[in-house]
Amino acid sequence: MSKMAFQRAARTDKGVSAVANLVSLKLAPLENLTELVNEHLPKQIRMFGVKRVAASFNSKNSCDARTYIYILPTYAFCPVEEITSESYRVSSEILQLAKDVSSEYLGSHNFHNFTSGLVIAIVRGVASRDTIQQAYNADKILDMLSPTRTSAQAILKAVVTTTSTILQESTSAEQKEESNDADDNEPSKKKFKDDTTTEVESSIETTSTTTTHVRQRALKKRKVCVSFGYCGAGYFGLQRNAKDKVHRTIEDELVEAFVKVDAIPQTHADDMSKMAFQRAARTDKGVSAVANLVSLKLAPLENLTELVNEHLPKQIRMFGVKRVAASFNSKNSCDARTYIYILPTYAFCPVEEITSESYRVSSEILQLAKDVSSEYLGSHNFHNFTSGKKFTDPSARRHMFSIDIADPYIRENVEFTTITIKGQSFMLHQIRKMISLVIAIVRGVASRDTIQQAYNADKIDIPKAPPLGLVLQKLHYDRYDKKFGHDGQHEALTWAEVESEITTFKENVIIPHIVKREISDKSMLAYLERLIVHSFSPMDSEIDWRLSLPYQIVFQKVRTKMNPTYVFMAFFRSDAFTL
Repeated sequence: MSKMAFQRAARTDKGVSAVANLVSLKLAPLENLTELVNEHLPKQIRMFGVKRVAASFNSKNSCDARTYIYILPTYAFCPVEEITSESYRVSSEILQLAKDVSSEYLGSHNFHNFTSGLVIAIVRGVASRDTIQQAYNADKILDMLSPTRTSAQAILKAVVTTTSTILQESTSAEQKEESNDADDNEPSKKKFKDDTTTEVESSIETTSTTTTHVRQRALKKRKVCVSFGYCGAGYFGLQRNAKDKVHRTIEDELVEAFVKVDAIPQTHADDMSKMAFQRAARTDKGVSAVANLVSLKLAPLENLTELVNEHLPKQIRMFGVKRVAASFNSKNSCDARTYIYILPTYAFCPVEEITSESYRVSSEILQLAKDVSSEYLGSHNFHNFTSGKKFTDPSARRHMFSIDIADPYIRENVEFTTITIKGQSFMLHQIRKMISLVIAIVRGVASRDTIQQAYNADKIDIPKAPPLGLVLQKLHYDRYDKKFGHDGQHEALTWAEVESEITTFKENVIIPHIVKREISDKSMLAYLERLIVHSFSPMDSEIDWRLSLPYQIVFQKVRTKMNPTYVFMAFFRSDAFTL
């Protein structure tokens, strides 16, 4: 079933029913699929409908809440000192008591003690009124309705103690908990133990000294997320390939640091699936990140952040670690991602003007860039902004929440601006191609309606802007924070407590590197030189819109940027003239 990405929203046990459950999977979109499937189902199982969902949708992890009902006869609330029978009719006082007791479940609590009906036990008088509050603590509360205890024992003890206490004595068999919850999306139900417990093995008393041998228990690994930032210079992107010892990546440094501080064993570094490793956003060669995030299982060492940073180069910093829910996945649980792209404003210089580092963008040109970029907002098919995606591929459709272009600022006598893009998710090279098309339109190298044309099925040639200015700014986990951020066991993934440290790293490491490299390498100028070669027209079209431009304008642009040989080749390849 993994081949079709099958995932159920909620698991139900033997004998449990569902009014409306849900599964996500990949299948052929047949016409009248619901009717066809129901013909092959028994009457007690019905399919109600099918809907197309986003590629990142997961019926379990994307579910915000679940509603269950429990149907029971009211004699379940019959006081224990009365005779229980089907003829029992619940009084309004008893019913109100049941409501009051059940209301104590509202809010966020630790439910490690809950495996069956405690409300019934309290209302009947088999358990004391404050048992629910006691059950939220670390102590293990015996289950009064467990099959390992007979009903006669429970009732007899409850009556003798005037139905106000819980039976305390137990055997080792009685202390085993059941695990019959209907929902498999709750945090892992495990007994409470200190993560860093040590065990005293023996104590031998001698005439002069007392020797104590202490054996350190192996630390239990926990599901955590790690926030870290990096400058991508000198690395072959973020993603690690354990078998590739030549091309160093950011994850190589991070994973090796975890091994050095004994947060993970070497076997997990060699096979990262053993520690459930998952990155939130993959960045390419030369791309930086202010705050990326990975989820994995590791030993919760004290001062882990400081220990790891001692083994990391200065251009990579770990900002913090937080325990997360067992179902958390840094990629699938992420609601949105924010990127920034830092570029010199001469990238917006009109094609008929001479482009140089002394250029200063006007308010009219900057407004034009904002108007053009706003056409990306909303949901569109971005198959033309990546590689290897067809127009019919559902995963090519992405949603952009916001796009902003900041006011210009001067660094090293060159004017820069920052474009901020927040989207649900991005494909390979998508942002760089989005930036490239905005530049081409503002400069006059591409027509004004090219963005709208790119959303259609025709394949359009859009080059990539340089990777230097692209930076992953922020990851958004709004749904996770709402569900788990205040449950008493986990923290919200906002990282407000290290915000100043993250900002300092951005201002002192990432931005100065981008500015310095742009001025020295002139990657944007080199990109602008090649921009005229691209037609930004459908590849199968016989019309090249550039032929409508005045010859002098195109030639002036190419002549000021390229040598004579390349001038000839550029015009020849673009069919601007024939011999």
